[in-house]
Amino acid sequence: MHENEAGSSEYNKFFLSSHWQALKREISAHFNGYNVADADVLSLYQLCAFDLALYGRNELCANFSEYFFELLEYASDLKHYYKTGYGFGINYHLACPILEDMLFKLDKAVQAGGSTNGSVVLRFGHAETLIPFLCLLGLYKDDTPLTAQSFSLHRNARKFRTGTFSPFAGNIALVLYSSHHNEKMLLSIVLNERVLKLPYADCHYCDYTAFRKLLASRLEGINCNKVCD
Repeated sequence: MHENEAGSSEYNKFFLSSHWQALKREISAHFNGYNVADADVLSLYQLCAFDLALYGRNELCANFSEYFFELLEYASDLKHYYKTGYGFGINYHLACPILEDMLFKLDKAVQAGGSTNGSVVLRFGHAETLIPFLCLLGLYKDDTPLTAQSFSLHRNARKFRTGTFSPFAGNIALVLYSSHHNEKMLLSIVLNERVLKLPYADCHYCDYTAFRKLLASRLEGINCNKVCD
């Protein structure tokens, strides 16, 4: 939805909200009444974030309130929600070839008894790859959608928080295990080096056959070859 106006609608409306206007007044006062534009606020947030991430410096960030960071984080999440996340089904349906390929590779490994020449398959992408894939798996989905007017509702209680699940160097792994106690193969999903428990599976290390069915069910109703038609 990157080039679609509908994908930017809620994000753009957020800049007209009372929360955003209050923030601009706060920042304007901090800079002796300078009339800051929306782009100025976003640039300050990015500058603060990269200065801290790259150089470990906190001088610029220290000038802003917790409210500033909460609001800017929400704005970023709102943008991703409609550009790459749950806002539109096509966003995460695009990730279905990735899941199909993963299941195919895992099936081959299981058929080989867990012993294959290529024991690791690596794929590289961006946040715009990871976020749709996580949404296809049904992870970090809130009961109510994020909107321009729902900051108060989602401020402290939302699952879709990209800074948590899609940080710098974000990664996901589907790991297959061969159990020494029986002949079962086990599967886990590891996000950013932490084993996940899917909302529809009551396990961290799951029986492969049962877990595969759950993962495959995420593809039901999606024609991976015609998503963009």
